[in-house]
Amino acid sequence: MSERQNKCWRYSRNPDDKNDKKWYVLAFVNGKGACSLTRFETADGKHLETLYEKGDFQDKFGDWLNPVSFPLRFSHTIKLVKARKEGLTKYALSGIKKQVIELATSALLGILDC
Repeated sequence: MSERQNKCWRYSRNPDDKNDKKWYVLAFVNGKGACSLTRFETADGKHLETLYEKGDFQDKFGDWLNPVSFPLRFSHTIKLVKARKEGLTKYALSGIKKQVIELATSALLGILDC
């Protein structure tokens, strides 16, 4: 059995509101028996909300980890407390945009190869 992640970043739509067509940058964190989900705007990196629950994010916010969400990786550390106050940096947003373009291109090429 593999150990659960303590944090991860995802690019996802809102699973609770089918009318919300926007995509969001999400940060998930586990720590000391509690977890959080932080949501940011993709266009400008603005912090929208942070939700806290007892338990692991995999259990409490599992619906956000749906098959239509994509993992994000960064070449640098994003300080989440600072990002909640100031929003995501332009550097982080450009990295996200690049990853999303790569994911979309890969998905389209996979469809075209059928």
